Amino acid sequence: MPSKNTPANVHKDPFLAAAIEEAEKAMCSVNNILYGIPRVVIAENFNFQGEEAWLESRGVELELVQHVGCIEMMQTFIKENDTLWDEDIGES
Repeated sequence: MPSKNTPANVHKDPFLAAAIEEAEKAMCSVNNILYGIPRVVIAENFNFQGEEAWLESRGVELELVQHVGCIEMMQTFIKENDTLWDEDIGES
């Protein structure tokens, strides 16, 4: 992700690679629009589905991988850190 001091247009063909689906419009996904990132590669959205439709409606191309290792890693993390996970996704 570009720093707040770096204009988005200095990056050629930018994309964002995310281990999990990006969450809230007001937090994660809006940065793609703000910085003009046209493509997001998502490792998995099995454990959490974020704002896919919102991003696509604004012209962001999404590539969903559903990487088995990432799915399992997130399932383990969520199970072992349920309070932290709930806080992170805004459910606490």
